[in-house]
Amino acid sequence: MTSLADPGKLGEYKPKRIIYAAPELDFLNTNDLQDHCVFDNPIPGYETRRIDFCEVVNFDYSTDWKFSKKETPINGIFCLPEGDGPFPLAVIVHGNSNYKFNSAPGFLYLCDLLAYHGIIAASIDVSFISIRNNITIGQNGKVLGRAITVLEHLKQFRLWNQKDGHPLQNKVDLERCMIVGHSRGGEAVGHASVLNHQQSPIQFYKGKSPLAIDGSNGGLGPYNFGIQAVVALAPTDQSYRFPKLETILSDNYLVIQGSRDQDVKPFEGQLIYDRSHPLGSNDSTPSGIKSLLWIHKANHNYFNSVWEPEPNNIGGIISPDDQRKIAATYISAFAQATLLEKKEYLQLLQNYQYGIINEWLPKEITYVSQYQSHKRLVIQDFEESGIQPTISCSNKGSIIAEKIIVQVQQFLRFTSDKQKDPSYHLYQDTKGIRIDWTEFGGKYVLKFDDYLDAKEYDFLAFRVGQSFESNNTPDQKQDFTLMIHDTTQSISLPVSYLQSIPYPDVFENENNNPVTVLQTVFLPINQLSWQGINISQVTSLEFVFNITSSGTVYIDDIQLTNLV
Repeated sequence: MTSLADPGKLGEYKPKRIIYAAPELDFLNTNDLQDHCVFDNPIPGYETRRIDFCEVVNFDYSTDWKFSKKETPINGIFCLPEGDGPFPLAVIVHGNSNYKFNSAPGFLYLCDLLAYHGIIAASIDVSFISIRNNITIGQNGKVLGRAITVLEHLKQFRLWNQKDGHPLQNKVDLERCMIVGHSRGGEAVGHASVLNHQQSPIQFYKGKSPLAIDGSNGGLGPYNFGIQAVVALAPTDQSYRFPKLETILSDNYLVIQGSRDQDVKPFEGQLIYDRSHPLGSNDSTPSGIKSLLWIHKANHNYFNSVWEPEPNNIGGIISPDDQRKIAATYISAFAQATLLEKKEYLQLLQNYQYGIINEWLPKEITYVSQYQSHKRLVIQDFEESGIQPTISCSNKGSIIAEKIIVQVQQFLRFTSDKQKDPSYHLYQDTKGIRIDWTEFGGKYVLKFDDYLDAKEYDFLAFRVGQSFESNNTPDQKQDFTLMIHDTTQSISLPVSYLQSIPYPDVFENENNNPVTVLQTVFLPINQLSWQGINISQVTSLEFVFNITSSGTVYIDDIQLTNLV
């Protein structure tokens, strides 16, 4: 048990809720939009400006709303901690739902929690770019519109922070911001993160001229906020693409999704995770951390407290309270680690078991987690050309495979028309190895020509997952032995001593295929030292398949790394 406070419980600050909106909206007297009437009466002093979205959203919403793209309002609800501040700021954007319903209140549970920990947190309204009268509209406007709206809400808080006599004057720390999105909003915060760092005019659509985001066009921009954290809940991926920019995140990133999501499937957030802070060569210096949580039996809609279950929802899902507790605990820990400098909470982001041991998370639920720090030495990432695995770091050496079948694979597969294949169980933007064994005693060995020096690092880490293929026993955890050798001795331990490798969540549903999500395993380097290994003179690493008689596992990103 730790002395750290449970990040999912309320902190010491006492927050109050504040409604902010553009004046004269009159939702109460607008057909089908009465659910949005909370924005008809913003708190005095919190009236907002309107913005011109004509070049951002590629469809017209004035048929349902009493405003056009040229006068789009900035509406939301935020929770303000009691005190002088300055406080960090979090902005949360909901996903795509029926435009008649106000989805913004669905994340007030998260706003309240963050505010109790001393973070201003706003849940914003983007219903005007959601589903309209069951008419299918392009994804471009839904996602890009959300990305720009997030940044414009941050800008609104900056205006209040700079305004003499305003209740928020000097209370908002815009160098410590977090943006959170769900579903289409989860994709949007990734685009917002990229846009936030751009200074030059941006081309939003093919065939359109680049648009300045310096405040000169419809008031859009400037941005350049201190976004320290980006969170995506069950995000879509690449439903919008900049014509000349890639959405590769450089900000700290957290993605969470459930295995029984009936809306966004397969796990598109895994692709964003893999692209963010790319492992690359050992010469690259990524600037942050990234973390992933895969929750067995969680769905899509329960992240938002006012959304109903998916229409085609299946049985056996976890409760809405448990799902939101898990999300809130993780997001609060991430916020406190990145915005409040409480780095100890990265231990949860690194390994969900930290939350189980400390009774922060429901223990009867199966989790899979991944984590990557900015400091690492790549031993094998399998991104080299060729079909044979090689050692990636400067300590070259040889690979030995005994009584196993080893294949280097591209985990993301494509269909004949060059589209991503959502039916393939490894929906991940990376290469790795598949290892099959059908008898005890097989091994995969990395033998170094020169010593591997681990003394500057805290962990030996790798990602591994078992599939639902026939070599694995349904509903049983997989296991094997990890061996580390120096010049004179060796130690061995079961991987299960460090982390579980669960069987995928397999369930009967014609619209779903089981997904194999890899688990990051961490072996503390100091544990090797305690057991007598000379960590400056590691000669080989072995994966020995001597615990189960058969199995199929996928392995990627063998590395030395740190927590921070």
